[in-house]
Amino acid sequence: AEVVEGQDIFYVCKKTLMSLKDKLKKGEEITDEAVNELTFPEKLADEEVMIPVDMRGVGEEFEDVEEMVKKLGPKGTAEAYQDIFYVCKKALASLKEKLAKGEDISDEAVNELTFPEKFADEEVMIPVDMRGVGEEFEDVEEMVKKLGPKGTAEAFIKAREYFEANKDGEPESERPKEMTAAEWKAVLAEDVDDMELGEEENLLDEDEEEDLEGEEEEGEADGEPAAKKAKTG
Repeated sequence: AEVVEGQDIFYVCKKTLMSLKDKLKKGEEITDEAVNELTFPEKLADEEVMIPVDMRGVGEEFEDVEEMVKKLGPKGTAEAYQDIFYVCKKALASLKEKLAKGEDISDEAVNELTFPEKFADEEVMIPVDMRGVGEEFEDVEEMVKKLGPKGTAEAFIKAREYFEANKDGEPESERPKEMTAAEWKAVLAEDVDDMELGEEENLLDEDEEEDLEGEEEEGEADGEPAAKKAKTG
């Protein structure tokens, strides 16, 4: 997790989080495996979408996900994650003004909400709670495809209003806070580094397994097990 101005931002797989939320709503059992799918990027396809959550919303500190599962159980761990997303404050205010005036909303205007690489470092990013949208989406592209640019803008405004309503009654000191685009980019970069490290470790493990398999095959070809060769060689 990356700490930014008192925040403890952590990235999880959006699709898995949505699946867990659906299971919780239906009262279905949450397994350790389902929770682990949230946070182990080496198991995820490259195109999977990762979303930020502010772990201060959990209400207590944990060293890692394993400790969370041990203390809270799989179900409690799933419930601990919020569906928090960050958008550009200025872009959201602009969209809100356009909607109030009945002006057209373009795809480009919606994209300005959520692509921090296009923002100046001093731009302010604000948290929204996507539960306020009332519907699950894989990503912003899917929202635009299904709702259109205007519907997507309205959805993000609802998400911001839902966040501000604080229906869970979280203490203000524990709520996700605004951050600059520079800080947000740092969080994204940290997550990419962590994902790449996980992928490299996974590739190394696979290479080691292939080397071992190769040694075993050589041993079998020579007429004796590789383990025996190691002992007598």
